Amino acid sequence: MKKSICFLLALLSAAGLSGCSQDAEEQISRIEALEAQVIELEASIAAKETEKEILSASLADAEQKQSELSAKLQNTLNEKEELSSVLTEAERAQDTLLSASQSLQSEIDRLKNALSDAEDETEVLQEKLRQEMADMLQIEDVFHLSNGDKVLLTYDHNRPDYKYWRLTLLLKDGTLKDIHNDYSVTAFAASPDCTKFAFSNFEMEGSADGYWYDCNTGKTTEISREQLGINHGPADFFWLDNRYFLFLSRFDHGTISQGGDVYVYDTETDAYRLLIQGSRLVEIQSFEYASHALYRRDTVFFHAVRFDETLNYTTQKSFTVSIENLMQMVRDGQTMTFDGDKLF
Repeated sequence: MKKSICFLLALLSAAGLSGCSQDAEEQISRIEALEAQVIELEASIAAKETEKEILSASLADAEQKQSELSAKLQNTLNEKEELSSVLTEAERAQDTLLSASQSLQSEIDRLKNALSDAEDETEVLQEKLRQEMADMLQIEDVFHLSNGDKVLLTYDHNRPDYKYWRLTLLLKDGTLKDIHNDYSVTAFAASPDCTKFAFSNFEMEGSADGYWYDCNTGKTTEISREQLGINHGPADFFWLDNRYFLFLSRFDHGTISQGGDVYVYDTETDAYRLLIQGSRLVEIQSFEYASHALYRRDTVFFHAVRFDETLNYTTQKSFTVSIENLMQMVRDGQTMTFDGDKLF
């Protein structure tokens, strides 16, 4: 631009050769003024260029910062999403823990109730155990059964009904089952399979009641004395098999009664009949497995006595009968008599 002004001045100078000098001076003044303005404009332009460069640099810095801030913002948004996801998982975990806590509290309450019930039951069992131990201390006899169970005969002097004697079945697992309470228990026998028991409270000048007990039903049946005669009752027992048992009917009054007659009892019909009787002056006292057949257990040995005519003296007698023959007598409805010497 400066060159253009100088060229313009040269033209004006050439033109001034043909004009007056005064006009030329005015032209020169104006030109100089224009040059000054041009210089000022150039300086202003240079300043603007510098300012532009500064602004461009600032803009570049601002754009760089904006890019960095955008990246940070994106990272922040990403972190926010991650934190939001973590927060959601944490809330779910909190809900799960709360539910688990409630379930745990419910289980704790249930266990507390169960513990309370168990403590109550323990107290009851301890009291029962104390009572059973007290009974155990008064055991008078133990009948060992072939299946491993036991029947305990105990004496309880605290019973208000005077039935001090108790028969209790003690199973192999420790379970106790009460069978019978009575004023006395003087005879007991178990069936071969140990599911039935026969027993009596026979006493001279006292009671003479007989019973049999079924473990499967828990029922105790009294043996009727209608066919036994006045003041007679069951006094001894012997099982032929799991259905039939023998019992000895004895006179329960007086001082010279030593025995009686043998009856067979059918547990399926609750009926009995006379099987072996003693002749005049002969009484059967007891029966048991014969010692010579003890391992086979197939023969019964009968003890008996024969009185003299004065009834003051007795002679010991005995006889044996196989269980097979006894069962045949039962099936045939046969009754036999023992006279002290033979059975007929």
